[in-house]
Amino acid sequence: MTGIVPNLADVRSRISAAARRSGRDPADVTLLPISKTVPESPAGANRPAQVQVPLM
Repeated sequence: MTGIVPNLADVRSRISAAARRSGRDPADVTLLPISKTVPESPAGANRPAQVQVPLM
């Protein structure tokens, strides 16, 4: 499986495990999707994965 959706599920799982190990609530952790090497248009593919991108 490749693509943003399975990658996002893996990242969220790792964040959740790390939060629990440190005694934090995983819901208190904010994931900010950032890309240094992908142009804006393909990075917009995160929308189907239900990732909200904050506007700056």
